[in-house]
Amino acid sequence: MERHRDSTRLVCALVLVSSAACATAPAPQPVQPARLVQSAPAPVVPPAERSKPLEGRWSVVLLLDPLSMRNLPPAEEAKGEIAFGSGSWWSNSDRFGRQHVDLKPFFGRLYAPPDGVDSFSATDTSMFSEASGGIIGDSVSIDFLPRIDHGGVSLWGRFWGDSARGTWRRRGLEGSGTFVMRRLSKDAVNVAAIPVPTTVAPTVVAAADTAKAKPMTKAQRLAAARAARLAKQKATRDSIATAKAERLAKAKARSDSIASAKAERVAKQKAAADSLAAARASAQALTRQLSNERPQPGTTTVASSAPVPPTPAPTPAPVPAESSATSAPATAMRVSDATPAPADPKAPVEIRVRLLDKSSGKYVATKYSLHVPDGRWMFGRLRTGGAGDGFGPPVTGHPGRYEVEITDFVCGDKLWFLKDRILQPVEVKPGQPAEVTIEADLANAPARPSYDNRNGAKCGAPIGAEK
Repeated sequence: MERHRDSTRLVCALVLVSSAACATAPAPQPVQPARLVQSAPAPVVPPAERSKPLEGRWSVVLLLDPLSMRNLPPAEEAKGEIAFGSGSWWSNSDRFGRQHVDLKPFFGRLYAPPDGVDSFSATDTSMFSEASGGIIGDSVSIDFLPRIDHGGVSLWGRFWGDSARGTWRRRGLEGSGTFVMRRLSKDAVNVAAIPVPTTVAPTVVAAADTAKAKPMTKAQRLAAARAARLAKQKATRDSIATAKAERLAKAKARSDSIASAKAERVAKQKAAADSLAAARASAQALTRQLSNERPQPGTTTVASSAPVPPTPAPTPAPVPAESSATSAPATAMRVSDATPAPADPKAPVEIRVRLLDKSSGKYVATKYSLHVPDGRWMFGRLRTGGAGDGFGPPVTGHPGRYEVEITDFVCGDKLWFLKDRILQPVEVKPGQPAEVTIEADLANAPARPSYDNRNGAKCGAPIGAEK
């Protein structure tokens, strides 16, 4: 009984101690939800300042994709510069500039920079040098000839501040590739702007007692905006028409100059041919005169009419063993020893070209181009022969230094393009026809990818016809 009482006392003491501890402990706090961490908003760039990094001068290199053109151009790289000013053309978020990239190797002389005009100067007002560019985020887009839809060149890619890289294409036509831009300076260039026709509004004299003008209604504002838009479109069409007329006038002047030069060249060739024919006729007359004056062996002609007895012919001197078995008469020696007429340095001569494949020992028929001394480039119907002596049709030219260029040949029944073109210099001398023989290992020559040779493999097939 006493033991049970002690156990009860112990249990009550433990209960009191635990109650006191719970009373002194701090009350639990409610769990607070986690706060969201918000980053500072990105700075907003005004549209007018968005394309400011484009201002300055840039060097640009355009690389052509050979598979984007049906006819492979003579070059696959074009270089030049682009200069952007602080002004804009389409909207205040772009930058207007001028480009001086020679695209003639890609698309012909229409895309060549203007002749006789300093790049990025006040006189550089041609439509073909116009450029417009803009930046959105880390992307850049640039248009050459921005005022026309077909025929211009568009570039777009990644922008890194002082450089850019991406792809380009010709709008509406064939031709595309990649480009690389690098900054040359950061100062805005003062380029010639697009001339925009301006109209002078008529002067309106208001009466003294005229009331204050009323604000425009919504319909009136829409009508005024539509009229301004139509006026801008008309100004753009007029500018395009003016540029087209200017281009046609330049093309006509160029064709007239080419026709005049061709007529002059034909006249010079005719004069040279007439001079050569006269020289030949003079030489033939001299030969006939000398042959008529040659005396007969054993006879002598004197002034009197009485004939003189014939005198015996002198015994000929012994002929050395290494000399020819026969000797020409004295008069013939005089004709052969006579000094020939000097060749006309401007007289036309014939040039013939043939191509020999060293691996098969056969002549190859293919086309070639000819760089002439005056800087022109002849191509089209110039071909080598594949049979007989291997020479193709002759080409008439004037004496000077020429260069034969071969870029492709026929491998089996397909067209193969050489990776390294063949260039053969030729020195054409006055009065001497030039016969050019080019030797090359075409079967094992490196080739570049093309429509018929996608992988750029070597030909490796028999080439040419039998010699």
